[in-house]
Amino acid sequence: MANERLQAHDRYYMDGRMIILSCGGRLFKLPHWQLEKFSPVLLRLTESDTDGMRGTSDDTAIPIDDFISRGEFVMFLDFFYRGIFRKKIPADEWCKLLVISSKLDCKELRAKVIDDVTARKIKLEVSSVDRVELGNKHAVPQWLPQAYAELFVRRNHLTVEEGEKLGLEITVQVLKGRDRCKRNSWTSARDVSVIELVKEIFPPPT
Repeated sequence: MANERLQAHDRYYMDGRMIILSCGGRLFKLPHWQLEKFSPVLLRLTESDTDGMRGTSDDTAIPIDDFISRGEFVMFLDFFYRGIFRKKIPADEWCKLLVISSKLDCKELRAKVIDDVTARKIKLEVSSVDRVELGNKHAVPQWLPQAYAELFVRRNHLTVEEGEKLGLEITVQVLKGRDRCKRNSWTSARDVSVIELVKEIFPPPT
């Protein structure tokens, strides 16, 4: 038994190879397995190397500036190293993390952001306008119906800045919904009539 060769655990005997990346004038050294797990986009950069030397030293660091800014990359790393255990993450940070997850094709981060914002598992508020903007831009359809309903019955008028975020076509449709709700005295986003109106004006994809 003493001379028996030990076998590596299938999940927790991790690749010790390190990859060096450059972003925004800074160098980052990360375990290769993290790229494999969290970002297919960055992993493809390392796999495109024919001689296997890129990313093995500071002089051969792989640039990633075309994909992401330094601030975004630091936020991405902070989330996995520290942020995932934080009890409260600001709403604007969740929005940025969704954008980052799309840039790096990080499905794990994307799912975490969508689940937490949708289920409100933590105390956070992402505005209705931001949910519409991000939901349309980053293909999160489950955020849209409730966000549209909230905009239909909201007391405050849409601002110019909000209209720019939503875009002309969606803004026109939202104003149409607001007018219908006002004429019918519908004031709750949970009202069945409001929910049906959202489906009428913004029909779900078939």
